[in-house]
Amino acid sequence: MTSGSPLVSVVLPVLDEEADIDGALGRVASQSYPNFEVLVADGGSLDATRSIVEQWAGRDGRFRLLDNPRRLQSAGLNTALAEARGDYLVRLDGHSFIDDEYVGRCVSVLESTGADVVGGIMVPVPTPSVVAQGIALANRSSWGAGPARFHTGGESGPAETVYLGSFRTDRVRQLGGWSENVGINEDFDLNHRIRSSGGLVWLDVDLEVGYQPRKTYRALVRQYLRYGRSKATMLRGQPDSLRLRQLLPSLMAPATIVGLVGSRRLAAAGVLAHGTGVAIGASRAREVDPGVRLAGSVAAWLMHWAWSIGFWWGAISPFPPAHGGD
Repeated sequence: MTSGSPLVSVVLPVLDEEADIDGALGRVASQSYPNFEVLVADGGSLDATRSIVEQWAGRDGRFRLLDNPRRLQSAGLNTALAEARGDYLVRLDGHSFIDDEYVGRCVSVLESTGADVVGGIMVPVPTPSVVAQGIALANRSSWGAGPARFHTGGESGPAETVYLGSFRTDRVRQLGGWSENVGINEDFDLNHRIRSSGGLVWLDVDLEVGYQPRKTYRALVRQYLRYGRSKATMLRGQPDSLRLRQLLPSLMAPATIVGLVGSRRLAAAGVLAHGTGVAIGASRAREVDPGVRLAGSVAAWLMHWAWSIGFWWGAISPFPPAHGGD
């Protein structure tokens, strides 16, 4: 890359990230790619996030702090999109882990493939907690989070969706940016609209972004309740985006309720069969400790149930859109 390289806008929607934001911005600052700006859209943090970003902006003119009064991630992304000057846009979170070549490789693959979106693989950051390791195992397994390749890996090529992603800025603007009325399903929604309009979403398995898995089952349940509710909300506008792998877990909660009405034994058998299925899936991960496999089984069981309950919650009460702020 030379100084004539296209400008890249690195965008991070954040909220209360004081524990991780300094490290995340440091990893962005260390990129080997020579031509980028960094736009941090803050949704009203009550901790030290804003002051940390302001310190970075004071030291390095490439960094800017933006206000996101509508608070949702999608609204923060659109706030940054409106200010972005780059030909390409690379999305990160306030706790993302990337290597020094990440931005440069995003640009290279965007240009070599002609794709509208390029993204890579979610990689859990190591943690000593057995529960967090189990959650990470479930997240990267087809018996847990599902068969999406940005979870499970595979070969590089066209994909349905990717993790976070890098984009052609003009293409995102052409499609109106990220939807602010689909809850936290804005990534899949945008990628679905790009593919529906003839665009290409490309998964590069050599691109990796580290993330921190939830550390407790309670936090995991809250996360997947939100995921399920957001998916149901999105389906109101894009029913063709529903996939069989999502339909099956969505039926768990109503099937169990029907089973309880008709036969408690039948309902119990269904719950047991599901638990046995994820346990069998986890047992195949022989490279990890048995305790982690057990924690992964519990995590997958909770993920599926929370997603199903959240889905029907969203069918009745959609995820609220971003609000206007003050």
